[in-house]
Amino acid sequence: MRGFQENHVFMFRAPPNPSPSLSYDAEDEEDDEGPPNPNPSLSYDAAIAQEPELLLHRPSATPLSPQSSASAAAASRLLGPAVRVWDPCNLLLRPPRPPTQPPRSSSSPTASAGTELPARTSSEGAAPAPSSPPQGGARHEPSRCSSTRGGSLKKEYDDLNSKTLEAEKEVKLVQMKIQDTKAHLSKLQKDMDELDKKLKYASDVCTGVIFGKELVNAPANVLTPGVLAEEASKVASSYSDVFTANILDVEQCKELKMGSYLGVAAASANPPHFIHLCYKPPGGDVKRKLAIVGKGLTFDSGGYNIKTGPGCSIELMKFDMGGAAAAFGAAKAIGQIKPPGVEVHFVVAACENMISGTGMRLGDIVIASNGKTIEISWSCGN
Repeated sequence: MRGFQENHVFMFRAPPNPSPSLSYDAEDEEDDEGPPNPNPSLSYDAAIAQEPELLLHRPSATPLSPQSSASAAAASRLLGPAVRVWDPCNLLLRPPRPPTQPPRSSSSPTASAGTELPARTSSEGAAPAPSSPPQGGARHEPSRCSSTRGGSLKKEYDDLNSKTLEAEKEVKLVQMKIQDTKAHLSKLQKDMDELDKKLKYASDVCTGVIFGKELVNAPANVLTPGVLAEEASKVASSYSDVFTANILDVEQCKELKMGSYLGVAAASANPPHFIHLCYKPPGGDVKRKLAIVGKGLTFDSGGYNIKTGPGCSIELMKFDMGGAAAAFGAAKAIGQIKPPGVEVHFVVAACENMISGTGMRLGDIVIASNGKTIEISWSCGN
């Protein structure tokens, strides 16, 4: 047990009782190595409490052993030069007792009350312990409590050190697992990003396909050339950052001398619309130019060469604008995907081929916008 008070270190240990016939208190009275009680009316603890300097007194008749001096020097080095060490019971090794206790005299070098003794260090030199006990004297064996305590502390330290090493190994193992998990998560994140890109691409393509099918499935009285032009305009406006739309009416087509196109639409009450969509990639870096042209007859009756007879499928002629539906479906998909480095043009001449007094006749000649003349003739439709 160690007590600390005002930069002083006190070491206490009960030495073995050399006289079993006496009680420990009686032995202490006979072998009193502490300072006398300055006030007999008070208990020794109370006197020490009033005058703590008494704990620094030590009879000069009992010199410090080399082990105690080493302990005092170690304590002084550990706690600082201002610390005074008092070891009345020789914590490590009790010095041999002389055969007779010399009487105390006034000339004894014992320090007076209130005087502090300097700490003994190995440099000052401590009185060496006798190699053998004097004749007639009883040598006190060193207490085993210190060595036992030291062995216990060493065992505890070894156990703690072993547990620390095991904990460090576990920490390193956990760190390695964390690194592996991070690498796996990083790879997994890359795979997820790549998968997200592929899923988005597939979704964009599917959106265009569905849009084209909806156009084809619409009846001819709903999906007229004018409505088809409106659907194309919606695609361009939905992706206005990459799309532009240019839709020509009848008058503009006449100015461009589109005689063959206007001849097909001449018999219908629904006016034709010439549709042109243009896709340009973000950034404007164009390496290739593509054109997608789709047939845009919202209904084809065959004109005066009307589709009749088994297998003519005139009831399905709303599908004759399937080419235009495919073109606008591709436009919708490209508007979402936004492929780089390519410019795409979508061209659809939307109209109806019907029968009326204003329609084309067999043998009529029309002039196309490129100046080529075309004669209308009969076809069996096979």
